[in-house]
Amino acid sequence: MNNNQNITSSRRHILKAVTGTFVLKNTLQGINFLTTLLLSNTLGQAGFGLYAVAMAWANILTIPGKLGSDIHAVRVCAVYSSEKDWNHLYGFLRWIKKKVWLVSFFVSALAIAFGVIFLGWGTAESGFTFIFAMFLIPILSAIQTNFGILRGLGSIFYAQLTNLLQGALIFIIVGIIVITEKNIKVNTAILVTVTAAAIALLFGMYFLKVHTPPQIKQAIPLTEKSRWWHGIWAFTAIAGVGVLNNRADVALLGTLGTMEEAGVYAVAKRCTELVGFVLASVNLVLGPKVAKMYSSGELIKLERLVRRSTLGITAVVIPLGFILVFWGEWILGMFGDGFKSGFIVLIILTIGQIINAMFGSVGMILNMSGHEKYTARWLAVIAVINIMLNVFFIPIWGMYGAAISSIISTVLWNSLLLWTVINKLGINPAIGRIT
Repeated sequence: MNNNQNITSSRRHILKAVTGTFVLKNTLQGINFLTTLLLSNTLGQAGFGLYAVAMAWANILTIPGKLGSDIHAVRVCAVYSSEKDWNHLYGFLRWIKKKVWLVSFFVSALAIAFGVIFLGWGTAESGFTFIFAMFLIPILSAIQTNFGILRGLGSIFYAQLTNLLQGALIFIIVGIIVITEKNIKVNTAILVTVTAAAIALLFGMYFLKVHTPPQIKQAIPLTEKSRWWHGIWAFTAIAGVGVLNNRADVALLGTLGTMEEAGVYAVAKRCTELVGFVLASVNLVLGPKVAKMYSSGELIKLERLVRRSTLGITAVVIPLGFILVFWGEWILGMFGDGFKSGFIVLIILTIGQIINAMFGSVGMILNMSGHEKYTARWLAVIAVINIMLNVFFIPIWGMYGAAISSIISTVLWNSLLLWTVINKLGINPAIGRIT
């Protein structure tokens, strides 16, 4: 097979993988959208706001629990498997899973103890909502660890399937409760989420067992703990600040604003995620390939690949954005008349998603090429700026202030990462002419 045939075969493989991932993520986004539709209509603005804020804090506190494994494991497993280094791969799998369970259980217990002692979680009904949400920390940490490992091993479909199962179970159980009881309480919704996540984790563990390379069975576990710990600190910072940037707006709206505004904002944000999932779908597929291409020094092919992907992403994202802008008020009305007030927020966040897509997969490229320390550094800077902007703007403009903070942070974040990719790797993944 000549070089052109290799390139054509690689493109077909990537297109097939992206298409499959796109379908799965599209299905998951659709299910999450329907679940949000159900919950918002039954819980109301304040009730859904409480649910969204509790989930935001659970996801934020999952940051230290998962030890950055959702990103770290992708690169480590991709490199070890490509080198057929089964001994170190086996050692890493045993090591990372054990560490994640220990740390995530500790974080969960600490969060519950702090909430009960200092925040009065044990006396108020809303407090129990947060207690139940904290049970998600070890479960979500384990799910994300399996997700990263499966991605690194090339089983992207099954990595996605676990998340799809979780979303589907939440929708089905909530739907049954709403049909039979005509109503659902916030605490019940949280407990349903915990139960669905636990069941999805069991499936994820099975998928990982089936799709782990058979050579592992004869391998002798070897470790590179200092190297792994170095990656953990960097990727925990990256994943952590990334989640913080993504969830801080809802969490701070519930703290500095009102639960009603938090609920409306969360619904508007959920709608714009239908645009953002395009970039996320491509990143899932390209991550391991970027790691392998960079490792083998194929920078010209790498630049061509990522620039073409950026063009394709943007071509899909812009029409989706126009749909949200022109029919956004009607879409928000599906969640309840009170949610129509989030239309301006929807427009602002949609513009942010389009800008994000046009910069390309800058963060993923740095992470998969061994430059994660720069991602972590800029993420930390942007996280501080984002929180400061939210703290300043939310008391003045409420949910509009949170949306403005989000788009400012998005532009700064992507600009800094693009500058770093160009200077450190010598490639430009942003939208533009493809050579």
